[in-house]
Amino acid sequence: MNVPVIVLGDISGKYIEAIESERGIVSVARHVHELAEVLGIAQTGIARAVLLISGFEDLTASLVNYLAESDVGVVAVVDPGDPEPLENIRYLSALANPSEVIEALETAAEEVENTPVSVSGRGPLSGVELSSAALEDVQPDRQGKIITFWGPAGAPGRSTLALNCAAILADQQHTVCIVDADTYAPSLSSLLGMMDDYSTLSQLCHLADRGNLETEKIAEIMSTVKIESGTLDVVTGITRADRWPEIRSQALESVLKTLTAKYDFVLVDAGFSLEADEELSFDGVAPRRNAATLTAIDQADEIILVGVADALGVPRVMKAISELLSTPNVHVEKSKVHVWINKVRPGSIGPQPEEQILHSWQRFGPQLPIEGFIPWNPDAIDKSWLTGQTLAESAPSSDVCQALRTLIESLIIEETKARGVGEFSSDNLTIATRSAPGKESSHDPSRAKWRAWKRKS
Repeated sequence: MNVPVIVLGDISGKYIEAIESERGIVSVARHVHELAEVLGIAQTGIARAVLLISGFEDLTASLVNYLAESDVGVVAVVDPGDPEPLENIRYLSALANPSEVIEALETAAEEVENTPVSVSGRGPLSGVELSSAALEDVQPDRQGKIITFWGPAGAPGRSTLALNCAAILADQQHTVCIVDADTYAPSLSSLLGMMDDYSTLSQLCHLADRGNLETEKIAEIMSTVKIESGTLDVVTGITRADRWPEIRSQALESVLKTLTAKYDFVLVDAGFSLEADEELSFDGVAPRRNAATLTAIDQADEIILVGVADALGVPRVMKAISELLSTPNVHVEKSKVHVWINKVRPGSIGPQPEEQILHSWQRFGPQLPIEGFIPWNPDAIDKSWLTGQTLAESAPSSDVCQALRTLIESLIIEETKARGVGEFSSDNLTIATRSAPGKESSHDPSRAKWRAWKRKS
């Protein structure tokens, strides 16, 4: 099989001459001088590999991923001792002989052709691998859990729930990081009373795209908030909605993977839209408007689907379930989606609002059951927002805070609790996709009402 190659740089023609003189399966298809030309030609499908000699200083992990999607392997020639920051590239010494160059191009083309595509449809299954520097001082067998809070449009309370659940986990001495990945209306900074003059998420994605996501740099730019008896690390979102192109899918995936190696729990506040608009066009290299949300959904171990208990919110969350489970190129298992209805109050639904919602839920047949209800307590919420505190600090005994504790309890099974051991770490935690029969929490009023209503019907 022939291996047509795009050559970037090589002003002297040294490598082109060496390749052509061999007259083997590797041949030069195009000789270009701009990285943009490489990307454009790769999209046409006429090349199987690219040889980078010079002019690739702006190459990022996202662009390498794009080339991999186009079935184009990448070989880069660097001087001995120069850094090799990006994964999924075959680096070659400038002192290599022609046969070594040709062998590297053949291998790169073969590897990218045999690499499976990820479930998100965006690049190799391995994604952007974590650099060794990013994993220093991290337990090699440690793997935190990603919990993504998502819901339809209409302000169902994704950010409020994500932040306060993170605070509850932090107060229980877990290591917790919360990520504001809402590229439409980021709000975690404001909820915590923090300055939003810079975006931690943008900086982390930039480092990941350049292959420089190191532990020391993460620690320098991470914001830490004291929560009662624990601490919470916060990755602030973009400062303006028009900065969404800075949050590339592959870079965010790398950031989340790095954070799960450092924390017990990574909670992600995601935006509402799941439309994969740019994927529907022919401009494949363009950033996706909703890449952050799609990536947060794709990478999640558990998804909290938040709806609102009113005449608009309940139909929206019903439709959102179908949308979530049928999102193109993102495989979402039903077992990891947990539906919680927020802002429950009689004024919007009528007397006994939980039973009214459960009745509608059974009648219109959504694919997933409701796992819990969160009451509407504007006084507690307003006080929390006004003071820049979490509910665990400003209103720990409120009904809404108790409901959020129930939400956390419904997800976490502490294996050590049965043994009477009071340690908290990712090693002795598992995430429950559904409670086993007879094991529901006795403190969960929504489950009790669901069972009572089912008995009556």
